[in-house]
Amino acid sequence: MSVANTASPSTTRSVGDRLLGGAQSLGRSLMLPIAVLPAAALLLRLGQDDIWGFTGSSTFATNHLPWMAAAGNALFGNLALIFAVGIAIGLTSDAGAGALAGLVGFEVFNNVFNTLIPQLNGAPDTAHYTMGVLSGIITGITAAWLYRRFHDIRLPDYLAFFGGKRFVPIITAFACLILGLIFGWIWCIVTRPFRE
Repeated sequence: MSVANTASPSTTRSVGDRLLGGAQSLGRSLMLPIAVLPAAALLLRLGQDDIWGFTGSSTFATNHLPWMAAAGNALFGNLALIFAVGIAIGLTSDAGAGALAGLVGFEVFNNVFNTLIPQLNGAPDTAHYTMGVLSGIITGITAAWLYRRFHDIRLPDYLAFFGGKRFVPIITAFACLILGLIFGWIWCIVTRPFRE
């Protein structure tokens, strides 16, 4: 006697449920890099000499406060990288290999994108061609997805050292190379209405 393999409606997840679950996972993973923002803002603001009532010529203000503002600027200046690593950590359940893959992916993506943009536009001033935090979000999601897909991969014996979690940053670098090329080509088209 054969039994039909039918899933009950309660166990089958619809596309909407899967999208909602993915959005919730992404939202939870965004909490980690967003938690850095208050620290960055406080450091930046407390580093300004006007908050302490000092003038710009004050010895204390010119010799002691700029380092605090520089610390805040360091966090804000690397916000996209923080998002790439934070999202990769959040979506891979705190996996170190996922975090490293997020870092590697962001660096590859960012350098490919920044190299390609001036070549395509022929303009020396390409400051407005930046993806900002969006590049970190894209590379973090990519690194997390590749971690989930390849963290337990087994390679042939002569490549066994590069198998498992060690394979994730490698494949992420190649995937973000391709993403950097794609976004390098399309970003000037996507942002054209906002620049005019």
